[in-house]
Amino acid sequence: MEIDKISNRAESFFNEIAEEYYLSSSGLKEESNLSDIYEKYKDLSSKELIDNLLSLKSGETFDRRQAQLLEFLFSLYQGYITRKISDKLLSLEASSTITIASEKVPYRRATVLIKNSPDREKRKIIQEEVDKIVERDNPLRVESIESVHNVAAEFGYENYSSMISDTSGIDLDTFHVSCEKLLSTTEEMFVDVSSWAFKKYLNLDLDKAQTYDSLYLFRLNEYDEFFPADELLEKVRKCISSMNLDMEAGGNIKIDTENRPAKSPRAFCAPISVPDKIMLVIMPQGGLLDYQSFLHELGHAMHYAHVDPSMPMEHRYLGDNSVTEGFAMLFDHLTLNTKWLKKVAGMEDQHNYLIMSNLLDLYMLRRYSAKFIYERELHGGSSLSDMPDAYASMLTEATKIAYQPVNYLNDVDGEFYCARYLRAWMLQSLINMHLTEECGDDWFLNPESGDKLRELWKYGQKLNAEEICKLISVADMNFDNLTKSIEDVFNG
Repeated sequence: MEIDKISNRAESFFNEIAEEYYLSSSGLKEESNLSDIYEKYKDLSSKELIDNLLSLKSGETFDRRQAQLLEFLFSLYQGYITRKISDKLLSLEASSTITIASEKVPYRRATVLIKNSPDREKRKIIQEEVDKIVERDNPLRVESIESVHNVAAEFGYENYSSMISDTSGIDLDTFHVSCEKLLSTTEEMFVDVSSWAFKKYLNLDLDKAQTYDSLYLFRLNEYDEFFPADELLEKVRKCISSMNLDMEAGGNIKIDTENRPAKSPRAFCAPISVPDKIMLVIMPQGGLLDYQSFLHELGHAMHYAHVDPSMPMEHRYLGDNSVTEGFAMLFDHLTLNTKWLKKVAGMEDQHNYLIMSNLLDLYMLRRYSAKFIYERELHGGSSLSDMPDAYASMLTEATKIAYQPVNYLNDVDGEFYCARYLRAWMLQSLINMHLTEECGDDWFLNPESGDKLRELWKYGQKLNAEEICKLISVADMNFDNLTKSIEDVFNG
């Protein structure tokens, strides 16, 4: 098996697929063309290729690079068989509109409207229109999920969950226990603070809250003056420069700020060529969530743009995505740092803001933990007909906010990516602790922290999250440090 040849083909595939994603999601083109790209690289979507690598897995010469390549080939195989469905869904998302008060609004703008509407009835109407489109497209999602489940059977796995556990190297059984523990240990304080917040800000009992209420609540619009749209790039650039870092990474990062009708309102990063061409896309709107979104994607971009270019493709593109998500969360969690809030955002009185922003963090932790537990059931052999109610029940129980069954497939991260996010939460807390200990509470303004981050970024994803932790800390990766810091804020 010619690993180098496969690796070179895989890198070309990544370059083309990332550019296509950038063009379609940034509003530069309406029709997604993933199918043609998958077809062009059909030779990589071969069962025989995967079987050959699987046959080497138990051997002594099977190394990290081969393991990362095997996981990628499994992912590519799934992407190939669902390529036409993915194209349809992306194209429908880009072209669909909803009608609100006789006005047609792009589907991708609906969430922005909900977040910014103080009128609860209007929020409800918008959400109902969104749900109609989700319901319309669910048959495509059913077809897609059934196809990837069949992949597990095709390669002899008991179910899709066991396949991902084996190929990713993440013990999903153990992780399941960690998520259940998080939900259990944070239940009381989450209910207490959530009840207070919904009553104080929306005059709404927690048991009456809907997802469209939480979107508006956690928009935290009363703090908009500290997160103005027209100052986002300037404020963040100043912070990045203080760490002796360049926000464009010497030209490796290209920032797309142009406003286009079909452009995704949420910032995203498209690593077209690592580390040489990283697209960072944003449409500044202002507010905390806008800043968090941009900082998150900037964390990705800075990581990718500083990867050692001499490393093989597998270590630059593949591996444990908990690592790049960890660096992304390190940056977005600056909005919970008291020194950053004062010195960069200019916020002096932080008491209520810190309670609400930490409540949002805990809400998301619990939401993703419930998503992971739900996806374990979804991918564990259960009947799809049971999943809408299971989804609504599990997410509602975890967040205390009413989730609707219609989103049972729309709200699913491919290949258990929600586990990567949760591991990233753990990782960022330890990196933050490391930088704080070495460079102070305001590490984000210290040139030394830039050097330390560059040293970690150069590894790309050659190392997994646990190995990155060993470079900087003796602590184990778990939720304890996260929940303790949130509890300290709640207790004042």
